[in-house]
Amino acid sequence: MKALFTINKVARTNSSMIAFIKYNKITKRLVVCFSTGALYSYTNVPRQYANMLFMANKNGLSVGKVFIALIKDNKDIPYMALGQAELEYKI
Repeated sequence: MKALFTINKVARTNSSMIAFIKYNKITKRLVVCFSTGALYSYTNVPRQYANMLFMANKNGLSVGKVFIALIKDNKDIPYMALGQAELEYKI
């Protein structure tokens, strides 16, 4: 049986700055894996902001610019470093 909605949304991005984004609709937590492998958690991220990130990625827009404008420079969105991810690209 197919779920009616998903709680977590995950996407690999087309950004040179951000490799992956993951958003939890219930906790409003965004996890960003940067191209360097640095992992950060952002809390209190409005669903509209997360949707804009995913839509920018889907439409070929700059995910990095959207992220900076809505989340990174937003003093109302606390963040925490989670560590370093090991990124492996299989061609």
